[in-house]
Amino acid sequence: MNPALRRLLYCFAGLVLGVLAALLLSAVIMYLFPLITGLGADEMSQGIMGTLLMVFAAPILGLVGVGIAYKHSIKRD
Repeated sequence: MNPALRRLLYCFAGLVLGVLAALLLSAVIMYLFPLITGLGADEMSQGIMGTLLMVFAAPILGLVGVGIAYKHSIKRD
């Protein structure tokens, strides 16, 4: 396989895994926040909190995933 194509596929897989990690992080925080604080258990608060978490967490964890995958694709060459 072409090394550039393999590197692209590694980076895309890292991006997908980073976004899945952001979804998991948001789900865990939205589950634990009402249990710990006693606030934000209604659907509107959950929706707003989930949206804000995903807006900030998805790009950051996506870039982290791409960076890690890129490092692994360089080692394979």
